[in-house]
Amino acid sequence: MSNDERNGIITIPDDALPPISELPGDLRRVAEIIRPAVATELMAVRLVFMMADEFGGTDIYCAGLGKWRKRWRDQQIRAEYDQNAKVPQIARRYSLSERWVWDILGRLPPDEKQLGLWS
Repeated sequence: MSNDERNGIITIPDDALPPISELPGDLRRVAEIIRPAVATELMAVRLVFMMADEFGGTDIYCAGLGKWRKRWRDQQIRAEYDQNAKVPQIARRYSLSERWVWDILGRLPPDEKQLGLWS
């Protein structure tokens, strides 16, 4: 007995799954978005079916990625600065003011591998 069967889920065989083009509305859009990241169209449809099984009939909220993009950007700024990039150059690269770059640098600790002034 598979995990799906134990959980009361009826597993649809691969040959019975529809192509992405036959999926309705948001399910089709999600499958189209994830398709480039998975091996086959069949895998994209299978993943969308798993989501529909879990969340079917409910509204789900997808939070934006701003928090993670900002965290990555700030880490990149710190790494570039620690590798001797100049603040004006960093500010231009990330379309930020120099003051904002200095604020970011003040919040993030320097790279542990780099020697500090008093080490």
